[in-house]
Amino acid sequence: MLNFLLKVIIADIKKSGEGADMNVNCAHKLLKIFSIPGEPFEFGCKETEARKFARLARENYPEQNVCIVSSWVIVDFKSNKRRAPPCETRLYAGCVELDFASRFAHGRRILTTPMITISTPPLFITSNTAYILVGEGSRKAINARKICAGTF
Repeated sequence: MLNFLLKVIIADIKKSGEGADMNVNCAHKLLKIFSIPGEPFEFGCKETEARKFARLARENYPEQNVCIVSSWVIVDFKSNKRRAPPCETRLYAGCVELDFASRFAHGRRILTTPMITISTPPLFITSNTAYILVGEGSRKAINARKICAGTF
């Protein structure tokens, strides 16, 4: 789904005739999508509880890597059809606090692969990682038509 959205955004920028600035404008649109918070979503744990939840994640999801993140937004990408369920849900984290597999440096921003399940707070599970969400965060739905129009 995200690859489709990127193609739509790039096509939209090309149609607008911005040519040479296409990559900058595309990056700007994508940054806005993920950096503008949605509705407050009480799902994160306290920073002092993160390691406890990391142990719980390792016990319940032994095949997954574990990563603790903060400054997060859960993004539901919706189809253009009314009343359709989300096509894909991803997590945008503004700060990696600790990646137990050492894939991501502390402070790095990440966009996850699609969600497999959202478990007991604060666990967000993808195909390869159990994310522990720390602190306040938000959730928002974005529809492909609004992305193209820039009205998200």
